[in-house]
Amino acid sequence: MLQRNKTEFCGAIIENGYRKPNPNKVKAVLDLRHPTNKREAQSLFGHLNYHSNFVPHFASKTASITMTYKNGFKWTSAAEDTLENRKIEKATKIVKLKIPSLNEGKFAIETDASEIGIGAVLLYRDDEIDVFKPVAYLSQKFDEAQKNYNTNEKELLAGKRAIKKWSHYLLGRTFLWYTDNSCVNLAHRIKRENSE
Repeated sequence: MLQRNKTEFCGAIIENGYRKPNPNKVKAVLDLRHPTNKREAQSLFGHLNYHSNFVPHFASKTASITMTYKNGFKWTSAAEDTLENRKIEKATKIVKLKIPSLNEGKFAIETDASEIGIGAVLLYRDDEIDVFKPVAYLSQKFDEAQKNYNTNEKELLAGKRAIKKWSHYLLGRTFLWYTDNSCVNLAHRIKRENSE
């Protein structure tokens, strides 16, 4: 059987237990130009979104681009700045994400909610080392109804979306959930105390 140290899979390079964006896909992002109509703006966002699981807080970082095609089309200076910043980030920050072992180690999710959306990161700690490493990122802007949720509901939504997105890693095993929301932490503790 042929053994490889490096391979390409779904637009990423997999090497030595980590995955990172394919340099050819990164070059395609660097070559993007600002759009002149709504369809081009949506296509531009699609190109940027392709590697969103490598980018923390992707939804909030690209919000000014998505706003350009919500009602008609209007390219703004904020959107242009966002595009240039995403190019710089792609060119200078090569993110490597850990590929976890499903038989060993421990998983955790870290979630947060703001006024405009949610963010989460899936983390993995190998049994041999005591350091959590990122596996994937998730971010999402709120729709109009979700903007009306209270803070606790927004934080719980972040946890729900993260667990659903990464269910293939989390379901059937114990994992940690880190959140800065004291009510969510308290609710977890009350449930645990009542079950003992």
